[in-house]
Amino acid sequence: MLYNFSTSTGLDAQEFTHMFSGPLPRRLSLALVAGLVCASLCLGNATISLKAVKKNGIPIPATNAVAVQPGDRITAEIRIFGWSHPPFDWHEGTGQVSGYQVSFDILNGVWVGSRGTVLPRGYDCLPIFESGCPFCPPSYPICDPVFRCISDVCNPHEAASLDTSDPGYIFYDFPNMCYVYTDRTHIRWRCWMLDGGGEPDGNCVGGGNAGFPCGTPADCPLGICQMGIFYVGTLELVVSADACGIFVVSLDSDLSETYLLNPFLIPYSSTMESLVIYGPQCPPNSILSSDPPHCAIDARVPFTGAPASRQGFRSVDLTFDQRCGADEDSSDGYTVQQFPSSIPTVIQSVVTNGNTATITFTQPITTHRWTCVLHNASNTRACLGYLPGDVNGDRVPAPADILDLIDHLNGVLHPPLAIYQCDIDRSGLCAPADILTEIDVLNGLWGTCRDRTPCTIDACPSMHGP
Repeated sequence: MLYNFSTSTGLDAQEFTHMFSGPLPRRLSLALVAGLVCASLCLGNATISLKAVKKNGIPIPATNAVAVQPGDRITAEIRIFGWSHPPFDWHEGTGQVSGYQVSFDILNGVWVGSRGTVLPRGYDCLPIFESGCPFCPPSYPICDPVFRCISDVCNPHEAASLDTSDPGYIFYDFPNMCYVYTDRTHIRWRCWMLDGGGEPDGNCVGGGNAGFPCGTPADCPLGICQMGIFYVGTLELVVSADACGIFVVSLDSDLSETYLLNPFLIPYSSTMESLVIYGPQCPPNSILSSDPPHCAIDARVPFTGAPASRQGFRSVDLTFDQRCGADEDSSDGYTVQQFPSSIPTVIQSVVTNGNTATITFTQPITTHRWTCVLHNASNTRACLGYLPGDVNGDRVPAPADILDLIDHLNGVLHPPLAIYQCDIDRSGLCAPADILTEIDVLNGLWGTCRDRTPCTIDACPSMHGP
């Protein structure tokens, strides 16, 4: 059964819950210094491993690596193995208590190599914070002695559980108390063994009794008593519908969160084994939109001081259909193109945030051309044009642009012009002075069209590369 609460000590479940409140019981904190010293000196530290044992409810051989499809549910068991006597030992009839805690940091425990999520099953049902009875929040009003605060439709056992009736359970047939804490940030499995009353089974490694069962070091002269593999908790994971690539699920290795206790209440650190989840190969990310938008034309003058100090678009934000990854986070993932062909602008830096990549150039884009940033993996691109005086973006500076500029300033143009269309003099504002600058541009006073007749720009290239 789940969560076997023993009452042989007179402690009820509520008292036991209170005793175990917080990340680390106070009495264990007092033993941390000794544990930190021994963790580096004592032999036989155990391995705590997270192994997939079921996929969509169907048993599979226990493994630390499993292939999945989007939407799959993975049942993973936490198993402890590899320690020897000492340091982790049960002493028959001493009345001393051994125990453990294993913690999973939900927010930081999954490394996402590509896209999507792997979260505990029923994650949206988990309480925002770990709250003890009877102080349950309104959204989780039911006080349950095992799961603490729950709602009438959500129960945290969907995310994590502990079956103390499993013969492989580490304290099977020993008086014990166990608890599973769940909230939106952590899941913790805690167990406390009461009066030992017996010895767990192990096997002698080396020595004259190699291969024979053992319970204490005395059973293995000239060898060690190696414990078996023990079950200590279950974690249910769900692969999101958009998941692809590799996910690494790791338990918390910090000694204040995950520890084993010997009969003297000294916590020991352990070697941790993660669970690697392989999703399907991710399709190439594609550009959905950009800022400035694809085919935007900069209508402003090319310089405000000396002609050598050219100004213009120097960066573009690319929005992809999925979170940015290795194909998007460096300049190697892009190719800068110019139409008509010329020496292209060079990418200076790439900064990604979620599904957006900000591309910054070493210098402004060139006038009378389209500068395109091609995403190599998907063959999609965003193109920016530069044609001073082309207020309405029809690729031809003309008197009609003056009328559109006036209408915009009067608030009657719909949709209104963007700043790169109406701030012709680059003052930072769209104002009546821009009308005079627009007239000067059309009259050739800025020299912007002296090398091109007629003064136009070619059609905007498609978002899909050749």
